[in-house]
Amino acid sequence: MRLLAPAAAAFAVTLPLIVLLYFLKIRRPRVSIPSTLLWRRAVRDRQANAPWQRLRFSWLLLLQLLVAAAMVGALVRPALARQSTLSGHTVILLDTSVTMQATDVAPNRFALARQQVRDLVSGAGSGDRVTLVELGPVPRILATANGDMAPVYRALDQLSPHAGAADLQQALALAASVASRGESTRLVLFSDGIVAPLRAAVTLPFPFEYHRVGLSAENVAITALDVQGQAAARRAFVRVQNFGRQRHHVNVEWHVDGRLADARALDLDGAGAAEVTFAVPPGARTVQGRLTGGDFLAADDVAWGVATVPKRLHVVLVTKGNVFMQRALQLRADLDVKTIAPAAYHYDPSVDMYVFDGFAPSPVPSTPAWFVNPPQGTFGVGAATGVGLLRAGQAEDPLLQDVDLRDVHVARSADLGHNSFGGRVLLDSAAGPMALVRESPTRAVLVGFDLHSSDLPLRTAFPILVDHIDSFLLPASVGPRAYHPDEPVLIAPVAGGTMVTVTRPGGRRDNLGLGGGALTPLAYANTDDTGVYAVEQRTTAGVTVSQFAVNPSPDLSDISPRERIDLLGSAPGAAARQTTDLVELWPWVAGVALLLLTAEWLVFHRGL
Repeated sequence: MRLLAPAAAAFAVTLPLIVLLYFLKIRRPRVSIPSTLLWRRAVRDRQANAPWQRLRFSWLLLLQLLVAAAMVGALVRPALARQSTLSGHTVILLDTSVTMQATDVAPNRFALARQQVRDLVSGAGSGDRVTLVELGPVPRILATANGDMAPVYRALDQLSPHAGAADLQQALALAASVASRGESTRLVLFSDGIVAPLRAAVTLPFPFEYHRVGLSAENVAITALDVQGQAAARRAFVRVQNFGRQRHHVNVEWHVDGRLADARALDLDGAGAAEVTFAVPPGARTVQGRLTGGDFLAADDVAWGVATVPKRLHVVLVTKGNVFMQRALQLRADLDVKTIAPAAYHYDPSVDMYVFDGFAPSPVPSTPAWFVNPPQGTFGVGAATGVGLLRAGQAEDPLLQDVDLRDVHVARSADLGHNSFGGRVLLDSAAGPMALVRESPTRAVLVGFDLHSSDLPLRTAFPILVDHIDSFLLPASVGPRAYHPDEPVLIAPVAGGTMVTVTRPGGRRDNLGLGGGALTPLAYANTDDTGVYAVEQRTTAGVTVSQFAVNPSPDLSDISPRERIDLLGSAPGAAARQTTDLVELWPWVAGVALLLLTAEWLVFHRGL
C-alpha cells in the first residue's frame, strides 16, 4: 500500500487532543446548597473530573477517536498497487468465425472467448488504451476505449459468430493501422486458430499473443451436396465426413422442398467418409441434406442444393489443342462443351457461346464469344511483344472477384493498344492491355496472349476467372454451383432488365442497381447466411427467377484447435510488460468515517 498524501498524517494530532479533553478539569459555577447531604454527589462528580486521573471506558470517546483516525486515513489518500497486464495500447482480436460455435467447451467457444476478453479488459488501468477488433469474414474495429472500458463491454455484448471463415490477414492489417508511433502496443488474439490461410507473410511492429480456445476435434459434417442428371432421372449425392478420431453414428435426412423424403443411418470410423445417394422427384425446386445424432458443430450438419433442371448451354471450343481451356469450361455442370479444330468450324446460331483459341472466323459471329490469342490483324491486334506481370485493369472489377493475379506472368502477348474491339480493360500490364471485355454489340472477351505462354492456367485463379467470364457471357444469370458464406456471386443481368432483386434465406430482399449499363455484371457479396437465395430479374417482358445455394465451407469442418499461429517476421508469444496501476482507497475510508460519525451522534443522544 502507498500513501499519496503522507503530509496529511499531521492531522493525527487530533487524536491525543481528543483524549486530553477528557482529562481536563471542568469549571463549574458556584451553587448554594440547602443541605450538606447534597455535597456527597458533588464531591464524587468533582473527583471523577479531576485532571490526570485514570480514564474510565467511554463509548463516546472510542467512537470520536475512530472517527478522527478514519478522517486522517482518508486525508493521506492510501492506494493499493496492482500489476496491470494491459500496458499502453492493447489490440484485442476476437474470432467470430463459424468454428467458434463449437460446443466442445461450455456453452461454446465464442462465449468462452468473450468471457476471457472481459477478464482481460477488467484488468485495464486508468491510463491504458484498448481496441477491440472483430476477427470475422470482414474484420472491423468495434470499439476503442481509454480508461473507461464501457464501450468495449457494449461491443462485446452485441457480437455473435458468423457462418464464414476468419480473415486474419485483413484483421492484422487493421491492428497495425490503429497502432500509434512511439506507443507501447501489443496484440492479443482469442481464437481456435482456424482461420483463412494468410495470403502473404505478416510482419507486425509489436508482439502478439495467441489464446487458444477449444478442446476437441470431434465433428461430423456434410462436405458436399450435388444434384446431377436429367429431369426424368435426377439424383443427389451427399458426402458425409467424420473429422474426429472416434466412431460416430449419425442419421442423414433428405428433405425436398422443405419436407422429409428419406433418411439413412451411417456408422463412420474416425477420419472416415461416406457418400449417400438420394432420388430427386420431378418438379422439385430445392433439396436439403441434414445430419442428426449430435456433434460439437451444428453449422455444417446441413447443406442445400438447387433441384430445378438448369438450362443446358451449348459451348463450342475451336482450338488446335488447348487442354487448359477445355477443362476449365467443363467445370460447369450446365455446359455441354464440344471441341473442334479450326478447319471444322462453321457458324451455328443454336450455339450459346463460342471460344476461339488461336483462330478468328470471318465474319465474327454475333454469339457471345471468347477470342483467345487471335491472329494479328483481328480487331486491329498488333504484333506480339514481351510482357511480364499481369495486373487488374480496374480496381474491384466484378469479373476479378477472388482472382489472385499476384506473380502471374505472361511471356508474350499481342499488342491491344490500337484495337477495334472496344470495351474496357480487364487484364493489364506494363506493356499495355492484355484482355478486354465488351458488352455491345454482343458480349465478348478478347485475350491477347496464348495461355501456353503464361503461368495463369497453373494458378487457382484461372478456373475462377473462366467461371466469372462464362457467367457474364452466357444468358444464365447465376452459375448452378454452390457457393460458400461471404463468397461473392457474379450476377449477369439479362438484356432489357430494369431491376435485380436477391431474396436471402431469411426472407430479406436486396435490390441491386444496374450500374452504368443494363449488362454490367453485378457482384453480390451479402452471402453471409447459408441456404437458398432467389434472384429475380425484372424486364419489360416479365420476371425471370434463378436460384443458388450457399453451403458451409468444408475447409472449416476440421474444428481441431490449432496449437499455434505463425506470423513470419513477428514476435509470437512475447511476454506482456506489466505496469503498476494504483487503486485509491480514500473514498472507502471516508465512507467508514461517515458511518462512525453517525454512530457517535446516536450514542451521544442516548446518553451512553
